[in-house]
Amino acid sequence: MSKKAQAKAVSPADIAPGRFAAWRYGAYDDRWIGPRAIMDLAGPCEVELIFFVPEIDTTDQQKTVEIFLNGKRAQKVKLKRGEWLEAKKVACKTSPSRIEVRCETPEPGRFDDLRDICVHVPQVRIDGNTVHVPIFEDLIVSA
Repeated sequence: MSKKAQAKAVSPADIAPGRFAAWRYGAYDDRWIGPRAIMDLAGPCEVELIFFVPEIDTTDQQKTVEIFLNGKRAQKVKLKRGEWLEAKKVACKTSPSRIEVRCETPEPGRFDDLRDICVHVPQVRIDGNTVHVPIFEDLIVSA
């Protein structure tokens, strides 16, 4: 992950509601996430996450992924290898909101990639629009 920079506080009033999301922890530039990833959102909105795990020769052919909204489990899904899974919409009714994704089974290590990665998140939709979610580990959204 990127080097930590000095934290910068941002008020939700500084961000257009429903138009801002940022990975705060556990995400990589190639859209893989680790065993625990956190996304902060501004404004009430609906979020859809699309997950994928490549098909490889392993005894573990499915993963359990949990999605939490503001600390409460919103859903638990089973992800099969080689299949895309579109999780149900998560309705964020408060601003700011926090989505946390947890997956306990990391991908088998490869000689060229030693990161602790779990699932690929090729697409994120906010209010039905596909968005690029930047990685801002140095950003703190204050209430």
